[in-house]
Amino acid sequence: MCGMKEAFVDIDESYKGNITFGDLSQKPVEGRGRILIKLKNGEQKFISEVFNIPDMKNNILSLG
Repeated sequence: MCGMKEAFVDIDESYKGNITFGDLSQKPVEGRGRILIKLKNGEQKFISEVFNIPDMKNNILSLG
């Protein structure tokens, strides 16, 4: 999840929904797309299916 729209390489803004957090608070999802990151070794990789949540102040990456 990312709150910075400018971080997205591409984004599907037609994707809408809500995310519910552990404290039962909810935030609206206003798109889904890919973000390009630079690794410590200099490589660049994409993170796919990242939700755009404009109200988020911090980015969250969950793997599993």
